[in-house]
Amino acid sequence: PSRLTSEIGKIVAGFLGLYKKHTDYYYITQGMCQVLQASVADNNRVLEPHVDMVLNCLHPLICQPVLMSSASSIKTHNELLRCFAFMAHVFSDRIVSFLFQRLDVPNNQVRIGTLEVLRHLVNSFDEYMENKRSLLIGGMKNVLKEANTKVRKMMAQVIIAMAHHRYLEEEGGELMVEFIVRQCALSDEEPRMDKPEPDHVTSLQLRHMCDNVLQLMTTTIECTADVLYPYLLELIVPISYTNAMAAVCKSLTTIASKKRAQESEDFDIDFDVQVNLPKPPVILARLMVMAGHPHPRGRGQHVLTL
Repeated sequence: PSRLTSEIGKIVAGFLGLYKKHTDYYYITQGMCQVLQASVADNNRVLEPHVDMVLNCLHPLICQPVLMSSASSIKTHNELLRCFAFMAHVFSDRIVSFLFQRLDVPNNQVRIGTLEVLRHLVNSFDEYMENKRSLLIGGMKNVLKEANTKVRKMMAQVIIAMAHHRYLEEEGGELMVEFIVRQCALSDEEPRMDKPEPDHVTSLQLRHMCDNVLQLMTTTIECTADVLYPYLLELIVPISYTNAMAAVCKSLTTIASKKRAQESEDFDIDFDVQVNLPKPPVILARLMVMAGHPHPRGRGQHVLTL
């Protein structure tokens, strides 16, 4: 440990220098990962003067598209994620701050890579991120307005990871739910693109994925029930969410039925207290109109059930 303390600067600089000399990064990254793991053992902060240098080198690599046909590319990508995770053991504040700055970069691939790192930290190292739940919710609000479907797909994957780890119960969690519902409301029409990106995600693919995300949050992740209910009633009336009506009504019906069967105290809604919810006559009128137009996406059944 004492030798590592005295030599860490040279060791890190040596590994980072190898990235400029080689094109296959797997063994370099594997070695780098072991160095980082050793440097943060027992909450050691010996790496502190070199954190920015490591981040600035590794982050562009994690943002490169993974070649699914290359085992080396896949393994390198996984090792890079582990590098970020080990540093987050001790330097989580700096890692999160760095990633938030990268989310503001107007480059789709940079945003996708950054979101993937955040998803990995949320999924795999919740014990180090637990006290940063509200910070992460707030730091990703700008991505909620993202136009690119590939970035939105990755954002949806981050949100489902957050849901599993109770992030959505924090202030601002409802904005993450609203993002998912907005994707469920995407139309069947695809915007015209002169040159589609490689692995382009269509609106239909994104919509289908987010339909499944909302269903998963409803049926599998029990802690999100109180986030979805009765909040989703707010999204029934606005015209912009009409195409998501089937998914929203299905979710509400499932949660309400379960709460009624369990005789939960929060099954009954006090609309005078829940001032953001539309009033019952407004909700009923909207559902009746939707029942009169039942065919798009089979929403009639779910509207009537609700």
